[in-house]
Amino acid sequence: MAKGQAATLSDASGTITTASGTSFASPIMAGMVACLWQALPGKTNSEIVNLVKQSANFYNNPNAQYGYGIPDFNAALLSGLSVISNDKWEFMVFPNPVENELSIVFPKDVLTAQVSFYNILGQEVMNRQISMQNPSFSVGGLSSGIYLYKISATNFSQSGKLIKK
Repeated sequence: MAKGQAATLSDASGTITTASGTSFASPIMAGMVACLWQALPGKTNSEIVNLVKQSANFYNNPNAQYGYGIPDFNAALLSGLSVISNDKWEFMVFPNPVENELSIVFPKDVLTAQVSFYNILGQEVMNRQISMQNPSFSVGGLSSGIYLYKISATNFSQSGKLIKK
């Protein structure tokens, strides 16, 4: 549920004002979810949706009129940040967005991995063998845009998205 009455917005002339209507609620909610996902880039879309639902004031007792109720995005963010588990096997890819040099932090006990980058059409555009001793490499040859990556180790793989500036 998002605010549809007296919602703060920018009118056609660029003036900040308020207006009412359900058509304002969806863009406000979409913007808040986008901000949350940007703050928690390692989360999947399902995990982001669950964080938003669980932060809402009617989460334990949703109803037909208000659904899960009004989400608390600060609570969703704090919950998303606190869910990090020390035993979780996960590569950390940074910076994202990246200009030239990409670095990858390896999970415990993983020494080497293969990383592949795919364009939005699913075509492989780059493939690199990486190691814990040399975890950084150039992506300067990639054009600006959004890429999907897959990092594969011996018995573990991880996928994500990368923005190339």
